[in-house]
Amino acid sequence: MPLFSCYVFVHIIPSAETRLTVLRTEGVEPSRRGLPVALPSTGGRVGLLGRFGIGAPAATAALEELAALGTSAVISVGTAGSLQRDLKPGDLVLCEAAIRDEGVSHHYLPPGRLATAPAEMTAALGAAMRQAGLEYRTGTSWTIDTPYRETIDEVRHYQAEGVLCVEMEAAALFAVAGLRGLRLASAFVISDSLADLVWNSRFGSPEVTSGLIELYQAAVATLAEGG
Repeated sequence: MPLFSCYVFVHIIPSAETRLTVLRTEGVEPSRRGLPVALPSTGGRVGLLGRFGIGAPAATAALEELAALGTSAVISVGTAGSLQRDLKPGDLVLCEAAIRDEGVSHHYLPPGRLATAPAEMTAALGAAMRQAGLEYRTGTSWTIDTPYRETIDEVRHYQAEGVLCVEMEAAALFAVAGLRGLRLASAFVISDSLADLVWNSRFGSPEVTSGLIELYQAAVATLAEGG
């Protein structure tokens, strides 16, 4: 039997204070690194997992373990860097597909450019975000394992294609979800920007913290209603 049938999968939280805010809202004590937390607001039916590492290998290792325990539904929320000038820190993105510029997805899928988000759970998360009155963009992200190797030419290329943002997990998570039959969705709050071809970081800013909490709440609502 699974420890929890569904999870809010929280990654790349930019400050410990954000995580503590979420836990205080739920009235639970912080757990040790990598241990799941039952959410009292859902009667313990939904679990929260965070602090398991950064990047596709860490995220997919955690997701594989959840799948092996019998988990059926996961929503991943985290941060991303904007590639578009009209997408600012604090803005929300619902990810429909991700460019596979990381290594993990190539061990799960045949060669290809994109990994596509599971449609049913993505639509359910979008509905919960609209129900909460949240404004968000829907589109494609660029998943890359090596943030220190992003080049100006690549940023220009993906900007011109209309790719919304860059992050480190989505393509791999979509690949694992497809192979393991998981219902999964992924959404981001914009925490920094490469849109002007220089890095503008807003990690830990109030608008980023607020956006993460809004995504967390929408994810819990989606999972609590059965996805």
